Amino acid sequence: MKRFFFLCAVMAMAFTASAQQSWVNETYNPQANTEGLAPMGARVISPEVHDNHTVTFRLVAPNAQKVVVRGTMFTGGMEAKSAEMTKDDKGVWSVTAGPFTPDVYTYTFNVDGMSIVDPANTLHNHGTMPASSLLYVHGDGPAYYDPNPNVAHGSVTTSYYNSTVTGGLRTILVYTPPHYDPAKKYPVLYLMGGSGEAADSWYKYGQVNWIMDNLIAEGKIEPTIVAMVNNQIVHRSSPNHSQLSFKMMERE
Repeated sequence: MKRFFFLCAVMAMAFTASAQQSWVNETYNPQANTEGLAPMGARVISPEVHDNHTVTFRLVAPNAQKVVVRGTMFTGGMEAKSAEMTKDDKGVWSVTAGPFTPDVYTYTFNVDGMSIVDPANTLHNHGTMPASSLLYVHGDGPAYYDPNPNVAHGSVTTSYYNSTVTGGLRTILVYTPPHYDPAKKYPVLYLMGGSGEAADSWYKYGQVNWIMDNLIAEGKIEPTIVAMVNNQIVHRSSPNHSQLSFKMMERE
């Protein structure tokens, strides 16, 4: 029994260090490589975010002829929004780019003309458009959109309802502030994503719960409920998308 508790203590100590994309803790630097470990099943670490805000991207593609990384972290004209990668003798393509301003970015790899997500990156976004990989370039501490262990945190719940507008089952996500009291009245913000986003985009990728926690803790806003509605009301590729969406969304 003593040995069991000793092993548990050792494991707990090991988990206090946050590995790249370890999913152990909610952290402001999920892609900082602190333990030199790739995600389970991945053959390389990618992206590897360095403390000087440069980033190393890697992809195992021994038979590829040309690999390029493209993303929102690049600035300038279209020709500057990408970086060509080089292949080593083991078939691993890589490039180190930056430094980039601390922020959250999206990127993809272009392999011989085909766009793909980073297969070694467990963080990606999706919506009504093809998925892309997420890149977190961290600063010296949590930003306004990052989880901060020193503040109180609200909750996000997912509910479902039958819509008479769409004739089907719909999703709504609701953020309630820290210390939420259902007997009180709160301001409500109805929050939609862009026309290419899904119902959960603001929560999963927009960090809205962390943003609200931080703003409330800093006294910049009063405790507020956020209703994240599904603004996908007509198929995004429909030729009548714009003509139909706004009126239907008002009814919804």
